[in-house]
Amino acid sequence: MRGWVVTQFFSSSFYASLIGFLAPFIVAGIVAGILKTSGAEMDTLNGWVSAINLPIALVCFSMGTWCFLRRALKTGNTGSI
Repeated sequence: MRGWVVTQFFSSSFYASLIGFLAPFIVAGIVAGILKTSGAEMDTLNGWVSAINLPIALVCFSMGTWCFLRRALKTGNTGSI
């Protein structure tokens, strides 16, 4: 889902796919670092990552759709919608 919003800013789908694939692992690393420095149980990592990644994916999908529709309507290319 994150790759969908990134495709609106890159001309190549390679970078968008790469970012979309790596984003959950980056989020997991950031959450793991925060949990480790705060002294919290690492057993909760899976729950935190799941709780964070789903809203991020929904927001990125919505933003990507909005950018796509805005660009299509601005250029008058409504045949691709």
